[in-house]
Amino acid sequence: MLLGISALDSGHLSEGVFALERLLRQHPAQDPARLQLGRGYYLLEQDRRARHEFEQILSHDPEQALRLSAERFIKALDRRAGRYRRSLNAWLAAGLGHHSNLNAGPESTLFPPYTLPASARAQESPFALAAGGIGFAQLLAPRTQLLLLADLEQREYTDSPLDSTRLNLRAGLDLQRGANDASLYLQGREQWIDGDAYRRYRGAGIDLHHRLSPATRLSAWLQGGEISYPGQPLLDTTLTTLRIGASHRLPGHGSPLLFGSLYAGEEEADLGSPAARAAAERDLRGVRAGVQLAPSGAFDLYAVLGYEESRYGAPDLLYSVVREDELTTLRLGGRWHLDRQWSLRGELLHTDNDSNLRMKAYRGTEASLRVRYDFR
Repeated sequence: MLLGISALDSGHLSEGVFALERLLRQHPAQDPARLQLGRGYYLLEQDRRARHEFEQILSHDPEQALRLSAERFIKALDRRAGRYRRSLNAWLAAGLGHHSNLNAGPESTLFPPYTLPASARAQESPFALAAGGIGFAQLLAPRTQLLLLADLEQREYTDSPLDSTRLNLRAGLDLQRGANDASLYLQGREQWIDGDAYRRYRGAGIDLHHRLSPATRLSAWLQGGEISYPGQPLLDTTLTTLRIGASHRLPGHGSPLLFGSLYAGEEEADLGSPAARAAAERDLRGVRAGVQLAPSGAFDLYAVLGYEESRYGAPDLLYSVVREDELTTLRLGGRWHLDRQWSLRGELLHTDNDSNLRMKAYRGTEASLRVRYDFR
């Protein structure tokens, strides 16, 4: 079986399918091999044969990991065939966590000759969260799909008044043409702090993906939008970013997925005054890399490391130097699929922002555990 899997993962689809067909003729009860054969047919776009193999697996009352994998492939076949012209899905989640610096504040308020208010100092608190989302998909034509997505999250902090609410909205088109995929979309985000409007984003973007092989994909993303802070026009900006990246899935246990990207952008202050350019205008560039693997069909792990440099548009009015930041993030997590509807996710996020203006430097760690239910 390993020979067939290796051939599929390296892009030699016909050879992999031939090896797996020969194996199953000798050992027809090997459902793991049957799953890989169905995957080979799927990659060759021999959908009828692929569906037959996956349905055969389900008829054998397989173990959970095999069943979930076969069901995922059947759903992918349904989407590709356009069998379901319209679909609606929704989810709910709840969880608990702790944040060591929820307001991204410095550890001290003393920066001679200036003293910040006590509320500016790093605030630590446990929190509870509730979240939910809904998605609607409509096939407009073969391999052309309209997508509407919305999700909402509420966080209540035990030791801080900075309870937050976040709303994300997205509407767009997904296009598939052979080895190329594209997404064109409009996006909106709203954030409220303790019930008051805090931050708003309105933008658009395009995502492009090209499959070099079944295991390797190249990507590019272009986004642009306006960021506004109600009551704080000094901070309002227009943000444009360009990102390029790649991903590659390795053969072997856990099917590790390696991915990375480079990006650059600029945030231009709407007011254009020296104060606005010093506070909000910046050039930025960064890199992101990570790995994801699934030790079993019901469990997956991930790790993502990010680094970003920012240089602001004018000297700070207090210190007469241009602010420069270096932001490092590390995200570690895992998700356990208890069954088709229920899943459990734990995550640890560490953020470290180093700045030549000491009052802008901060670090914080957030740990969370959440349970999610998907309506299927």
